[in-house]
Amino acid sequence: MSLKLSDYKFDRKFNILVIGDPGTGKTTLAASAPGRKYIFAFEDGVTSVAKIPAARESVEYDLFLPKPHLPIALTEAAKAKQRHYPGQSWTQAMTRLQELSVNCPYDVVIVDSLTSMSQVCWENILTELNMLNAPPRAESRTAYGTLGIRCLQFFYGIIGLPCATICIGHESYERNEETGQFQYRISAEGRMFSDRLSSGKDFGEIWRTVILPTKDNQRVYKIDTAGNDKFPAKSRWGCFLPYEDLSIAAMLEKVQEKFGAAALRIEEIKP
Repeated sequence: MSLKLSDYKFDRKFNILVIGDPGTGKTTLAASAPGRKYIFAFEDGVTSVAKIPAARESVEYDLFLPKPHLPIALTEAAKAKQRHYPGQSWTQAMTRLQELSVNCPYDVVIVDSLTSMSQVCWENILTELNMLNAPPRAESRTAYGTLGIRCLQFFYGIIGLPCATICIGHESYERNEETGQFQYRISAEGRMFSDRLSSGKDFGEIWRTVILPTKDNQRVYKIDTAGNDKFPAKSRWGCFLPYEDLSIAAMLEKVQEKFGAAALRIEEIKP
């Protein structure tokens, strides 16, 4: 028997992808989501969030940083997180993800960022193969295959959590020699990983953060919803202006106002 659309039940969460150049406010935007938040910090974007008073009370995080790129730790707890061997960050991140899959007390889980996450995973694989400081060998191709599988396992583990999720990513692009068009994708170690992400299936919203110059040389941070070839940062609900303020709560309110909470899937997000 065929199903009726009236019988369709929406899940109670949202998955958002935030992309943009470094320093355009991606982590700050993610931290503006309503509710209690947890950040898988694969890079040091949390330093900008720490300057926001409201975020201090609603955001928790763990550092899973690649060994060669550790920022300066400011607390004893952060210093302890940095005393590990290369590759250990990935093991710690997977353990934390497994814990959250069993018991997730957060309204929103944030991955900052997919780009750095792939680098941490790559460091782990090279360490396992004793190739971290060695020249490329025949195993490199196999290592990249393993990288793609592990990154996808982590990614789908994240969006499978019983809460809202926000993934942050940096963009890269290349020109298609046949069509002349620029093709955009998430910048990551191992191209196979980012190319296998399905924006339409995996994310309800895809937004790009940008900085718009003003006449008096000030910097205004905005969400670009105009879109491009590969990742159209434009709500499928069609209720946004070309440039919106840097606030997820405000963006989601626009969708809810036009289509209701059921279509938005944010019933469990606490303001």
